[in-house]
Amino acid sequence: MGLRDLFRPKWQHSNPTKRNRAIHKIKDAGKLRQIYYLTDNWWAKETIAIKLHSEDLVSELAIHWNEPSNDLRDAVRKYVQDRQLLVSIARQALRLDLRVIAAIKLQDTELLIDILGETTSLVRKAPECMHIAIDAFRSIPTRKIDRTLLALMVRAHDQFSSADPKSSHWCRYRITIRQRASEAGWELIDKPGAPCVRCSGVPIHSEVGYGCAFCIDGVVPGPTVFRKGFEEVLVEAPSMFPVRKQPLTGWRE
Repeated sequence: MGLRDLFRPKWQHSNPTKRNRAIHKIKDAGKLRQIYYLTDNWWAKETIAIKLHSEDLVSELAIHWNEPSNDLRDAVRKYVQDRQLLVSIARQALRLDLRVIAAIKLQDTELLIDILGETTSLVRKAPECMHIAIDAFRSIPTRKIDRTLLALMVRAHDQFSSADPKSSHWCRYRITIRQRASEAGWELIDKPGAPCVRCSGVPIHSEVGYGCAFCIDGVVPGPTVFRKGFEEVLVEAPSMFPVRKQPLTGWRE
């Protein structure tokens, strides 16, 4: 406890636990609002806004604060119902995850797609943005998942796999992308590989792996793609496909 804490109200205490305890003891909503505008401590503002269930205060914090807690994210989901406030959060919030939450509540597909494009471009430098992109992608209607949108997600997944290869989340991300793509009519397939370097035989695929149709030599496997009609989206990250293609060895005598 600092010396200054002895000479100022408890709600201004430097210890966040004591500060929050003091704020929660105040029952007068008018006084809480007064404290909200007097203090310059964002954490105290958050505590007050959530305690009051105030959508205007929660919205103000969501737009202007770049270090919100999970409690504020939940408060946006629960308390902000006014459409204009949600639009302001979705378009102006400093945090992309809060923008996604507001856009989902608005059921604004075009806004979600815009945020998704902005989010996926940041994955290489900030891998944590991938979960925000996944939340947005999960909420976009199936009919809107076109080649451009799927390519954004596949590219973001490729970048995430490269930037954070040890992450425990890549499997969940991969499953979500494949599931949503499948719902939209996209099929994950393997294209034919290069001919055998030994006899120019056609590569074939079995449960064991890839190999030449005429000799025991392995062949270069083809790329994995999402395909829908004549459109294709190339998949570069190995983790997008559950089992990597291995050359056949000894399968033909």
